[in-house]
Amino acid sequence: AAPGVAAGFPSRHGAGRGAKSIVMEGAHLARLHAVVRPEDFRVLLTPRVQFEALYESMVAHSRAHPPGSEKPARFPAAALAGLSPEDAAAADLKDADNRADKELLFVMLLVAHVEVYGAGAFPKYADAADFLAVEPYANLLATADAAEQSRLLSFARFMSLSLLLRRPNANKLNLLSAAARCSEGRGGRRYVTGSGQTAGTRARVAIFETESGHLPAPRMRARKEGGGAATAPAAAPAARRRAPERTPAG
Repeated sequence: AAPGVAAGFPSRHGAGRGAKSIVMEGAHLARLHAVVRPEDFRVLLTPRVQFEALYESMVAHSRAHPPGSEKPARFPAAALAGLSPEDAAAADLKDADNRADKELLFVMLLVAHVEVYGAGAFPKYADAADFLAVEPYANLLATADAAEQSRLLSFARFMSLSLLLRRPNANKLNLLSAAARCSEGRGGRRYVTGSGQTAGTRARVAIFETESGHLPAPRMRARKEGGGAATAPAAAPAARRRAPERTPAG
């Protein structure tokens, strides 16, 4: 089997037969298309910056940086490493309009790493037994059905890879989204954090926090009027005063 088939990619292949081979033997756009397609981009793709050229540059960069050989270049530099300076400049990732496209680039970079190295791309959990040995994960799996257990294992693998390429600070939602998309495909579930989040979202947030060590910061206490040091939470508001009874006119 080609690299990546048994390494956590979703089984749905959107491109079907005849997918074009690129860069290396066995790497087909079909597997990439199961996760991201050119039509998913909004702004970034132009005549100068093309989908296949971007992916080829990421695959080439991944091949030049084997796992464990050195600290890998972080995103977004790693995603654009193989492009010419002109093409890299055209991919203006600082533009607010390109924010959603920037996240798709990160998904492509994760796919490229696994295409090249298969399960060896993942720094953790290539063996499911290692995943089960982590106490929080054993508890998560105990309440999940077989399909969800498989999704959580794949999610944890991609999260461990993601954290090599991107810092957790200020990127929590992006990392959750990318790992979920890589493990479940374009048509997979979307996990929205916040009040009322589902059990599936809570499980994935727990994986992110365990892998990154990035726990939620405690909420700031109420501050004194006019600024100043943080104080204890304000006391509960006093009971409302009873409105004076109106007396009839005249």
